[in-house]
Amino acid sequence: MLTHARRVFAPIALALALLWTGCSHNPYLMPAPTANVLAGHPKEASSGVHGVELVANGDAWHGDPSDLERVLTPVEVTIENHSEHPLRFRYREFQLLTSNGFRSYVLPPYKISGSVTKYEPVSPGFYSNGFLLAPYYGGFYPGFGVWPGPFAWDWGYYPSYYVWQESLPTANMISKALPEGVLEDGGKVQGFVYFQKLPKDATGATLIYDLVDADTGQTFGTLHIPFTAKH
Repeated sequence: MLTHARRVFAPIALALALLWTGCSHNPYLMPAPTANVLAGHPKEASSGVHGVELVANGDAWHGDPSDLERVLTPVEVTIENHSEHPLRFRYREFQLLTSNGFRSYVLPPYKISGSVTKYEPVSPGFYSNGFLLAPYYGGFYPGFGVWPGPFAWDWGYYPSYYVWQESLPTANMISKALPEGVLEDGGKVQGFVYFQKLPKDATGATLIYDLVDADTGQTFGTLHIPFTAKH
């Protein structure tokens, strides 16, 4: 069975609680005037370098809970890889940097402690083609391929950022979340990442994705998509 963290870092927990009770409107992200907005899709913006294209939509969440934007910042991302590199998708390589300097990180959808011996299979609600799971996610998604190369559990990240309220994440959130893994050359993946809530005084944020070769661990580029925060 999936379990939720009982021990929550106090500053983040307090911030989440205050935001849950004190915000009357659900804020969301819209592409900034300087963003490369997709034709016919005014809520989606893209960035590309070295054969990798990232598309992000900060107002795409429709699911359970319906008011998720009150406590988190869900962003739907689409990644296409034509870089001739196996592209690593790891949560620590994604972040939102706000206009006032706050860095918002992705909250992992599962509580994982180095190795997992008991799984609750998930019905995937994300799209993937040419995507191989990180080894520690393999049991959650029967039938999905697992990356055979190096992909160690991120011991410095998961204990710090697996921070959820008692009722979250919902099964719908877990289904739609992108698990960590590797996108092969020619592959495409689309799903949600759930960021920590942005500060109320943030007027905008830039989505940043560091491109890392899964074989070598070397960074070969960084993508940026600027957003405006709407309230």
